[in-house]
Amino acid sequence: MQNNKHCIRITNISKHYGSVCAIADGFSCNIPSAENTTLLGRNGAGKTTLMNLITNNLFLNNGTITINGTNCSVPEARKGLRYLPDSLEMPATFTAKELLKEHLFYSGDYSLEDFNETATAFDCLHLSEQPMGGRSKGQKRLLMLAIVLSGNPSLILLDEPMEGLDPVNVRIVRKRISTLVNQGCTVLQSSHRIHEAERQGGRYLIMHDGRLCLEGNMEDISFMGRIPTDSYHEGIGEMARIICEIDDYFLVEAKDHKKDWAFQNRDRISPATLEDMYIASLENR
Repeated sequence: MQNNKHCIRITNISKHYGSVCAIADGFSCNIPSAENTTLLGRNGAGKTTLMNLITNNLFLNNGTITINGTNCSVPEARKGLRYLPDSLEMPATFTAKELLKEHLFYSGDYSLEDFNETATAFDCLHLSEQPMGGRSKGQKRLLMLAIVLSGNPSLILLDEPMEGLDPVNVRIVRKRISTLVNQGCTVLQSSHRIHEAERQGGRYLIMHDGRLCLEGNMEDISFMGRIPTDSYHEGIGEMARIICEIDDYFLVEAKDHKKDWAFQNRDRISPATLEDMYIASLENR
């Protein structure tokens, strides 16, 4: 289920830590409702800072962020919001169910039964009453995801959610996120796993040095392709322009932006990937 309404509107914001610029002046973007949006960028690009600004864990220097039309600094705006940070320190003796009780105290939009159902699907319910201190990084992450992805949340922010998960659990979590989005939940997540982000689909925001380099979806790169450098010739140049060189191939763009043209020329050109778009956006920033 998708619509054109924007759940989160970010308008002309900035964030500085003294002389360090985390989010550059004038940063603006919108996060569509009932869609999965993935933040991509190198370490230090500003992805985590942006999430902490949306959740009001950090204060803006300039600009505004609204959630469903209400300023994010207003508690009511964050009602129903779930946030999983990239790292979460907790007492080693804490269990997942004790942490769940803390969540339920501040948010009444889901229940212990909801958590049990999700944890069962994630095959980690048996770990939920054991101290977190004795669990692996991946097990801790899975238990935290079971809490955040339980019930029927309206807005979820996930900072590197797949970090530490094995391939089986990545597939299980991906399926759960997809189910929630189809039910109308808005998901904003960050990731360094570009291939996983491409598999999940949705929209992508590519950041660098606190700036937005590119935003779009896979449909937006259907007029791009890759061709081996030793196969490029004038005939290709007549229908495409070179965007950049990546390893041993050129990333090229159809001059008339014809969709799926790479598939029609598959003997010479292969379709571009999200990784290609990511690298090109950073090289051409």
